[in-house]
Amino acid sequence: MDMYGNYPPEIMALPIRDRANLWICCGETGISSKTIWAVLSDIPFQKNPFEKSWRFYFDVPHDPGDFRRCYLLLQLIPEWKHWLGEVAGHFPAWKKFVENWDELTELYERERENPDGNAPLLYARMKELLN
Repeated sequence: MDMYGNYPPEIMALPIRDRANLWICCGETGISSKTIWAVLSDIPFQKNPFEKSWRFYFDVPHDPGDFRRCYLLLQLIPEWKHWLGEVAGHFPAWKKFVENWDELTELYERERENPDGNAPLLYARMKELLN
């Protein structure tokens, strides 16, 4: 993979399950990207009985770094973009992110090469969606 999430053709030719397994063991992961992975991999999960909410284990992206990890996952498994609504079905906080995924992607791609490494437009939009 290059820095933009472009994977070699031999990786992209693998079945979805193999790419998902490759990503979970070797990819850049975080709570939000693992949330996508868990739901769309049909991983059986349940609420931790010691936690009052799902938030500790499953969450939305909170900053451009979180979004980048989700973006890279969907670059590896673009078929999953169509199924992001399933994530919102399990975790309603994802609804606004799913509905605005194309906009967030556009902002990320526009700002990913900023010399200072910041993505202020993406971050501001994500904050709006979190409220």
